[in-house]
Amino acid sequence: MIIGFGFRDEHIKKAIHDGAEKGLKIFVVDPGGVDATAAYRSAAIPSQSQFQNCIIGASRRTLRETFGDTDRVERAKLDRFLED
Repeated sequence: MIIGFGFRDEHIKKAIHDGAEKGLKIFVVDPGGVDATAAYRSAAIPSQSQFQNCIIGASRRTLRETFGDTDRVERAKLDRFLED
């Protein structure tokens, strides 16, 4: 699960790349949702299609909304990711 990371740190992008080659699955929690990965996708490391396959979900909600009683749908999405 990636929470609020801007996808600009090279050492973390390398870890994502290495994980993608081994079947990494990513759930993004960021106000930008999956669009927060745009900086990473533009670098195409790993290939854009390989990276897209890593992303299995995203949430634009704040953690306060998700883990409070405000948005049970978003909480269920995160719970499903954590259970897998």
